[in-house]
Amino acid sequence: MAEGRIIVFREDRNNRSRHYGYIVDEALGQGYDRELTVYFDERDLVGCDPSEIDAPHTRVGFEYGIRGVGRNPRARHVRLLPMPETLGRVVKVKPNDRGYYGFLHADGETRDYYFTDRSVINCDVPLLVGARVRFWYDNGRLNERAYRVQLVEEE
Repeated sequence: MAEGRIIVFREDRNNRSRHYGYIVDEALGQGYDRELTVYFDERDLVGCDPSEIDAPHTRVGFEYGIRGVGRNPRARHVRLLPMPETLGRVVKVKPNDRGYYGFLHADGETRDYYFTDRSVINCDVPLLVGARVRFWYDNGRLNERAYRVQLVEEE
């Protein structure tokens, strides 16, 4: 089973009810060279919905399908890889041209994790400094980024 990161995931122009994308196989390198990508579409997803894909941040496991005519091999049985989760607090929030970004401080750790408003789930208002959150991060990379952030109600 190969592992990689979905770098592109978009709606098919010819069939709006379908989505397709490309995965970079982590064993082949971290570059985004088109020669190193693997094609898939939503029919190849196993156990997840297309709405759960957040390109370019979603890590997946997949199998290589039979190579067809064209430049990209096909991925089959694409499934989301579990990410570790932790609790922490929002320590900084800044606006940008698309919304906002900020940093989270994990409980009992010395490092902060970067997040954007697109990674916040189940929350309709911007996060404020000091808010208690649960977040999921990717420990396979060194960029210390939170990929899903959820507001936690304090008791």
